Amino acid sequence: MKNILNGSMLAAVLVVAASPVLAKDLGSSVWAKERFQIRGRVLDVVADGDGHENVTGLKTDVDHAVTPEIDLTYFFTQNIAAELIAATSKHDINAGANEIGSALDFTPHPDPAISLRAG
Repeated sequence: MKNILNGSMLAAVLVVAASPVLAKDLGSSVWAKERFQIRGRVLDVVADGDGHENVTGLKTDVDHAVTPEIDLTYFFTQNIAAELIAATSKHDINAGANEIGSALDFTPHPDPAISLRAG
């Protein structure tokens, strides 16, 4: 599990470092189209829900979910931006061989971002 998380974090750092920022000329207005960036991605939400239930001793498990994600980025300057991320993920929860429920996670949240621009 830690190898997957470490690999995912390394991949994210490499993508950020290798991708050029598209907002080179930010325009003259705060509402200029060059200040906005809309992206779609696919996320793998890895839930760490392995454990056991205390009363019955059944092994519990929460599955991971692959889900689409959309984000809107606004550039204040060429290198500083704020990002709003919206994604959902549904996780099935099992105890032993029985499915005991599911959890739906919808977490839109702002994410401050600093973009590195080459050249």
